[in-house]
Amino acid sequence: MNHPDKSTKKPRSLIGGALAALLLCTACGTPENAATVPPLEKKTQTISKGLEDPGPMVMDRRGNLYVIHHEKEKKDRGRIVMISPDGTRTILAEELNHPGAIAVDHKGRIFFSERETGTVRCIRSDGTAISIAEGLQAPTGITLNRDGEILVACGDEGKIIRISGYRL
Repeated sequence: MNHPDKSTKKPRSLIGGALAALLLCTACGTPENAATVPPLEKKTQTISKGLEDPGPMVMDRRGNLYVIHHEKEKKDRGRIVMISPDGTRTILAEELNHPGAIAVDHKGRIFFSERETGTVRCIRSDGTAISIAEGLQAPTGITLNRDGEILVACGDEGKIIRISGYRL
């Protein structure tokens, strides 16, 4: 009885088919009726200027924009600035130790991380700031889930943690 050995079978070549498909696609070109994107300068508008080194930002339901920016002279220091819809700027927190991420909840509370100190803090609607978590390894990203829990990306550890049960 003659049974072919599977290891001696020649694999089918997919290269020829893939190459033909690629040539067909590139030969099509761009259809004449395809939408074109207008130049970027026609779509931009300056909302605020004069910030030293703006970084992560988030907007609340009222249209207030919260921006983390670092001081040019001390890159490890930063602040959180609120820019209202009318352009008014208000400093909410200063002398932050390498702020890395920011989020806002439906009640207007601002959550932010400080990478160097490993803390997550909250600025309550009355303006006071409290610590939510400490001892984290380089918290670089932050968001809130629908249950009000805080999710934090810890860059040095390569993990995302969930913080729940905190009191504000």
